[in-house]
Amino acid sequence: MRDLLLQMPDSLLPYLSHANRLDIIDYFDAKMKAEVTNELQGKSLLTALTDDSLSIQLNEACVLDVLLLDVSPSSADAHQADSINQVIAVAHTYRLSTGEQERTVAYFDRKWHRLSDTSRLPARVLGRLSSFSHILQRDADVMKRDPFMR
Repeated sequence: MRDLLLQMPDSLLPYLSHANRLDIIDYFDAKMKAEVTNELQGKSLLTALTDDSLSIQLNEACVLDVLLLDVSPSSADAHQADSINQVIAVAHTYRLSTGEQERTVAYFDRKWHRLSDTSRLPARVLGRLSSFSHILQRDADVMKRDPFMR
């Protein structure tokens, strides 16, 4: 995920420069508060980084979640195989002043080309997208419990 974050096009993450992304990863790896001053002079915080997911609180109102999904065909899906083995799901969740949330999700290949047709993704892969809900809930819980993360 570190490489994916560094390679992510600026158009998908205009808040964070390449240097910001390097810094936020370095801070996280050093077990420091992974917070940087973003391009809008606000604070962005990396709250989770695993081998296949990451979550960044871009600002008070927006969270970015990225999930790397393995779409290598299982034996049941072999007839649907194509050249894509992994898909990147990118979710922006906006917290509205009313307390409601609005989420947009886009899908990309490993070279950050947007996928226009996700109907051919196996059902087991689409089921994995429920992880976004767990990531979002975990972020919200951490932000409430840990004053260091605010």
